[in-house]
Amino acid sequence: MSSTTQVTFISALKSLSIERYHDVIIDFMFELIKRNPTTIFSSITTTDSSAIADFLNTYKYQVVPMELLSLRLP
Repeated sequence: MSSTTQVTFISALKSLSIERYHDVIIDFMFELIKRNPTTIFSSITTTDSSAIADFLNTYKYQVVPMELLSLRLP
């Protein structure tokens, strides 16, 4: 089964604050992951074997506010 996502440019998005833009992206990604997590995570590939470790090391202190996490809990 294949699915495609169509993105349509909306001029109103130009005026979004950076926080709101972040919320839009997070909501979009969350819905994709919720629909089919296996497809999303199994499609992550890299030619650099240390890329994932570097990414995790770079963002190991990244903090996601609890209120954002709680918005996405069932």
